[in-house]
Amino acid sequence: MTNKTNSIIFPTIGFIIPVGNSEAHIDIFLKNHMLEVEKYKGDIVSIFVCNNSTAACIKKLEKYKSKKTMIFNIGDTKNGISKARNFGVKNIPSDVDYITFIDDDDGFYAEELNKALMDNQSYTDILVFNWTDNKYIKNNRFRSALPRKGRIDNFDKIAKDLESYLLLPKKMPYLGYCWGKLFRYELILGNKIRFNEDISTFEDVLFLLEALSKANEIYFSNNYLVNFNFIIKSSGLKASFGESFLGAMGFVTVAKYIKNNLGKCRIFKKSIEINNLLPRYTGYLFFFTLIRIVQNKSPNELFGLLKTSRKVIHDIDLEFDQAKYIYMKESGESKLVAFLNKKKFWTFAIIYKTLHTLLRTKK
Repeated sequence: MTNKTNSIIFPTIGFIIPVGNSEAHIDIFLKNHMLEVEKYKGDIVSIFVCNNSTAACIKKLEKYKSKKTMIFNIGDTKNGISKARNFGVKNIPSDVDYITFIDDDDGFYAEELNKALMDNQSYTDILVFNWTDNKYIKNNRFRSALPRKGRIDNFDKIAKDLESYLLLPKKMPYLGYCWGKLFRYELILGNKIRFNEDISTFEDVLFLLEALSKANEIYFSNNYLVNFNFIIKSSGLKASFGESFLGAMGFVTVAKYIKNNLGKCRIFKKSIEINNLLPRYTGYLFFFTLIRIVQNKSPNELFGLLKTSRKVIHDIDLEFDQAKYIYMKESGESKLVAFLNKKKFWTFAIIYKTLHTLLRTKK
């Protein structure tokens, strides 16, 4: 392993941290983050990028400003997380070896990171870690399960993971997020990989797929890097019908990226198998997203939502023929909605799904 810090085992890591309207909990995050930074055996550069943040929140961050704790403010902006992450990538110091992403309500485990790097000892393009999630704590902390362990340079395995993800995203959760991973600086900067700032969902997936398509080697670690939802805060889906609803269709952008790159790189070389799964992926996630949006709608907005969603699924069908939709019982989806979608009776499918969601929400 030859990296810029000449540390064979513990490279310099740049943490890019978007900060939103986080005044209420940023003190807790900072205290925990700085404690973990001290435990890491190498160097960490923390890049905080404020977007849509209050002056009070920024002031709290400024107290920690130093050579290794950089504070930026990009002001009020739409799709701020993607813009903040891109700004962080653009401004990350050139002596950083790896880039990682973390949100301002999450934490990370420095000691687990130390253990994983001791096991790896190679300048791998991408390191993938397990993670924990505080929302699922009962007797034990929820821990993700990666599909494999160790160094992977056979991308047929990653292609199989992608097939599983397209069938049912929750079956392959590591492909759904950019956090919980270390990306080699040259991989990201050298290939100009950035987050798509035009979508408000699935921008993580698109970023990760681009990185995987350029990588030569990946290391899977059973150690866990991120403590997801370290700070529990209330949040709801902000997407609404119209422009914001279309922004929530980021999975369509992902599907188009995959379709346009079939056969062009190792993870997309099984072009026939993957292409056949794209109608399933887009149709399933359309109705999944519809459920979440309906839950945040008032009754007088539902007609507008019906019109918009009807147009969206029609446009999806033009690119990804929903007659090829694959029903999966294990997903918990409605068999009736799947049938109506395959037959392209979308008005009935949307109305049924909307009413079913409203009835369940009232219980």
